[in-house]
Amino acid sequence: LFPSLGVGWILSEESFLDKTWLNNLKLRGSYGSNGNLVDRYSSLAILQTYAAYVFGDGGTTVFGQQVQNLANPNLTWETTTGFNFGLDFSVLSNRFTGSIDYYRSTTNDLIFDVAIPEITGFDQITSNVGKVANRGIEVVLNADVLRKNDFNWNVNINFASNRNEII
Repeated sequence: LFPSLGVGWILSEESFLDKTWLNNLKLRGSYGSNGNLVDRYSSLAILQTYAAYVFGDGGTTVFGQQVQNLANPNLTWETTTGFNFGLDFSVLSNRFTGSIDYYRSTTNDLIFDVAIPEITGFDQITSNVGKVANRGIEVVLNADVLRKNDFNWNVNINFASNRNEII
């Protein structure tokens, strides 16, 4: 189950704000989760068919099977849960616009191929390991510096900062 919710409030449509210089002001937020699974059958042992045996001199080849990977019945979905808060704005007849976003997400039960001793007959097993946190801020500013007949001069600036952390 991966629920999500997003809401927004256009503050510039409220009567308590001065709209002489403010064209748009919107506050928004979202929260949700999603999942990832490597393969539908990644928790099961998969058999591989191959030409395995020859009976007698010049006899026919008989097919055999061998286990291709180890089963992991405890393998679960990798789940990422996050939230985002943002502010969109435009002022002075939409001459200056922009947005500011802050986000944070956490991924639990990372799916990873873990190395194991080859004496087992296998060199790895797909498992859930670890947790990763990701957070950051993004700022976008746009300005129409000059608007004259058939000539426009626009300036766009963006800034982003992202921090990943293994927990």
